[in-house]
Amino acid sequence: GFSEVALFVESCLRGIGQVYFQNNPIAGLLILAGMFVQSPRVTVYGLIALLCGSLTGIIMSFDESLFQSGLFGYNSFLVGL
Repeated sequence: GFSEVALFVESCLRGIGQVYFQNNPIAGLLILAGMFVQSPRVTVYGLIALLCGSLTGIIMSFDESLFQSGLFGYNSFLVGL
């Protein structure tokens, strides 16, 4: 439902924030917005990688606390950039 989607979006934004050592979804959103202003194409590549990494962590049933901290999205987002 909606709460699962909201949790997924929050952990993805936390993953973006983790790139700059910020475990905060609002920081992740601000970083994402700044990157989009600078280079929309690179931002889309990062988002695609972020989604792939996060979904892989879910499919493989890794520890949920790691997912909620954004650690799966953090590494994949960096690779996508």
